[in-house]
Amino acid sequence: MATIALVTAAEALELDEDLPPLVDALEALGHRAVPTVWDDPDASWRDVDMAVLRSAWDYAERRDEFLQWAHRVAAVTSLLNPPEVAVWNTDKRYLDELAAEGVAVAPTDWIAPGDPIRLPDGDHVVKPAVGAGSRDTARYGDEDRHRAVAHARRLLDDGRIVMVQPYLHAIDTDGERGFVFIDGVFSHTFTKGPLLRPGEDAVDGLFAEEEISTATATDAERSLADA
Repeated sequence: MATIALVTAAEALELDEDLPPLVDALEALGHRAVPTVWDDPDASWRDVDMAVLRSAWDYAERRDEFLQWAHRVAAVTSLLNPPEVAVWNTDKRYLDELAAEGVAVAPTDWIAPGDPIRLPDGDHVVKPAVGAGSRDTARYGDEDRHRAVAHARRLLDDGRIVMVQPYLHAIDTDGERGFVFIDGVFSHTFTKGPLLRPGEDAVDGLFAEEEISTATATDAERSLADA
């Protein structure tokens, strides 16, 4: 039997609907699973056999602190995913690395504090390079340019890198595909419905409410996910 800490955030404890069934599933296998807030000063990481990053969704505004925590925990127990994955995954500038390897990614422009704010024509999305749950993310059209600039300026004034992408209209009809790989092995696919609608303000809660459904991947989608 292993003692497993399911790492979450204080605000997410009552919001992560997947935590209770995950606890039940692990306990059915004979393990002890305990949802644990990552920045709880009383948490004893040495006393668990494994810590699993589950819903620490408040890391975005505290990324440096979160990554320092991840390295400390990994020094005393098994952290999954490990710190080097968290370092890479929590900054969406990894898209440039994927593109350099020939993986098809959405065209992305980056704006750093001090850079001029340049936005594309047509529908586009403004969001922080370090973010989670669609927080601080919004969709804009040409008629919303002043709001898009104000959104980008607000993020830049907070010292955050801004990313700008064209809005992919296929999301409105087909949704987004999510692919789950466990230990490098494909597990399953799901579809997430469209989250961003024209004229709506940027999401400011812990996360945008999602509509999730099962899906079967096409060969082309699976090939891209494998890549």
